[in-house]
Amino acid sequence: MNGEAPYPPRWSQTLNQEQTEAVTASGGPVLVVAGPGSGKTRVVTLRIQYLVEAMGIHPGRILAMTFTNKAAGEMKRRLKDSLGDEIRHLWIGTFHATCARLLRIHHLEADLPAGFTIIDEEDQLRILKTILRDPAIGTGAPKAASIRNAIEGAKRDGVRWKDFKGRGPQREMVKEIYRRYEEQLAAQGALDFNDLILRAVDLLKTAPGVLGKLQERFLHVLVDEFQDTDGLQYELVRLISAKHGSLFVVGDDDQSIYGWRGARVENMLDFRRDHPSCRVVKLQKNYRSTSRILKAAMAVIRCNEERTDKELWTDGPEGCAVRFVQAGDERGEARAIAREVKDVVSSGGRLGAVAVIYRIHAQSRAIEEALIEAAIPYRIVGGVRFYERMEVKDLLAYLKLAFNPRDDLSFARVLNVPPRGFGEETLRRIRQAAESAGASLLEGASAAVKDRLLPPRRLEDLARFTAMIEEHHRLSSSLTPSQLLAKIITTLSYEDYLKAGFPEAAETRIENVRELVGLVEEFEETSDEPSLALLFDRIALQTSVDTMDTKEDRVTLMTAHSAKGLEFDGVIVAGVEDGLFPYRFFGSYDLPPAQVRKEMEEECRLLYVAMTRARERLLLTAARSRRLYDGSGSYRSESPFIIEASPAVISRSDVSDDDEEPIAGVKEEAGAREEDDGLKVGDRVLHQKYGPGQVLKVTPGDIDKITVKFGKGRVKLIVATFLERI
Repeated sequence: MNGEAPYPPRWSQTLNQEQTEAVTASGGPVLVVAGPGSGKTRVVTLRIQYLVEAMGIHPGRILAMTFTNKAAGEMKRRLKDSLGDEIRHLWIGTFHATCARLLRIHHLEADLPAGFTIIDEEDQLRILKTILRDPAIGTGAPKAASIRNAIEGAKRDGVRWKDFKGRGPQREMVKEIYRRYEEQLAAQGALDFNDLILRAVDLLKTAPGVLGKLQERFLHVLVDEFQDTDGLQYELVRLISAKHGSLFVVGDDDQSIYGWRGARVENMLDFRRDHPSCRVVKLQKNYRSTSRILKAAMAVIRCNEERTDKELWTDGPEGCAVRFVQAGDERGEARAIAREVKDVVSSGGRLGAVAVIYRIHAQSRAIEEALIEAAIPYRIVGGVRFYERMEVKDLLAYLKLAFNPRDDLSFARVLNVPPRGFGEETLRRIRQAAESAGASLLEGASAAVKDRLLPPRRLEDLARFTAMIEEHHRLSSSLTPSQLLAKIITTLSYEDYLKAGFPEAAETRIENVRELVGLVEEFEETSDEPSLALLFDRIALQTSVDTMDTKEDRVTLMTAHSAKGLEFDGVIVAGVEDGLFPYRFFGSYDLPPAQVRKEMEEECRLLYVAMTRARERLLLTAARSRRLYDGSGSYRSESPFIIEASPAVISRSDVSDDDEEPIAGVKEEAGAREEDDGLKVGDRVLHQKYGPGQVLKVTPGDIDKITVKFGKGRVKLIVATFLERI
């Protein structure tokens, strides 16, 4: 595009000047720095509409990628009205969904079976635990979850098992487990979540014909939430957009909070260096929050040095004050949260419009207890997802076996569901038969029947089971997904099984089965390609936020990471204290100073994200003592991120609660005497192992002991001679 096309007046009337500049920008790289609540999803959507209607670009030549199904769905809904049926030509979805689609289309070039499946975290752990049970692995192996994290990190960095380096004395063992894990995936025709990006980038690098077709096809590439891209995702975007250079990215470095899973805030900060001719547009007008909420959030984020300079503003109301309330312990904090929720409702608000946001899930326990005591209904985001419930996973496993008979994980799950008298010994013999023939478990089961490797009665049962799975596989090519699912439920008498096996929970489980049937039927009605493959892709890429039930009027409890992209009338951010914001459990004092600063800046961004979810009311809470993990109380001071905020921005107060319990174990001792070495309450001290800290309590005796709060938010009782005043 040379120059800029006229912008339709009917659109420009609904956009501010900066939004209009972004939507109508000419071709070439464009960086839109969009603060929270600035209408970025709307800008991306109207950018697509502008390209199609004003510039005459065919929708099939536009690729738009984001990070959440919620954002992708919202864009599709908004574009449906303007583009109509033409929207089916547009490629719009999450990074992982886009890569899954690429791999389905080009499975031959990617050396993948057409019916590959995508496994979830639970299935990853099952494979790893099976590998770890092999005596050949040896003793002292890390836990399956740790190995999974190591493999995920390697794949995000583009590292295959052959090049895996790892750290520590167990690195060779982990490398061998990584190798076996990859063998298991290949044998089952499966990919894990991180494989989708890795294999897609590999495809583009090793199949120039595929890359050339994509580069020619996609004249415009748009990326939402660009600050969340990791190295491989950035490479994917670079490869596809390289020919035409029309790359339109929208993001906010102040909201980059996924460094722990590979996101590189540097991608946002360095975009101008990588694309020197890019046009930069800043969206700084906020349409979500009150003026006071914005001022408080800006006071927090200014703690960071490595950020794009921006200043959010609004022409909306000033709103009520942002408050910071500090309680004696987490129970007092939880009661304060419950009172705030009741106050919102008494002021005419809805429970469903209120969220309690915390740093880690462990904080929810005390909050749940207080809400239950106050008879306040709530939902937790990040608990057991719908698709992870037993009965749902059972039926999906049957569907997956029908789609991909090599899926050993699904076979092992449903072999005895409903009960058929098969135990671990049966499965062991089937595995042996499969391994001897280099075949799948289903093929191993058929071999066990043929070679009569089981007692006669078990052979008959196993023969019926394998025949049923083979019949489902034949039907999968002629029935719709919902028809096949209905056939499976009927054949298994699955609801009768639930009634007999789980009498107390049968009603709920049966409701979940019927909900699954409804979801599959809805998928068929709304999808352009209602195939089993696409159904599995959609389910595998769902998140807890995507499946959040908002029908009932309940308070939402969630972590700050889960809250990104959402907004609520009232927000309560719990645990705004040193040790949670910033979170100290990662042991940052053992890291190099540059890495500590990087970790701290991401923690600051996380609090900023939590605060900017609020539209009208924002309450920050903290506890002076909190019991986490080992049940012991630890002294807490308020978060360093809000210490510099003036009372005019964040008003502070202690919780007022007559039945609040006193702080256990950290109360300053009145009249504590100054020790021989000069230490007294309030002194700063240094310990060789724990680093710097502050004296909370002096306990005199033959050997004086000092209670010290150290930099990781931990309280230790230390002999005075091991401390040095600083």
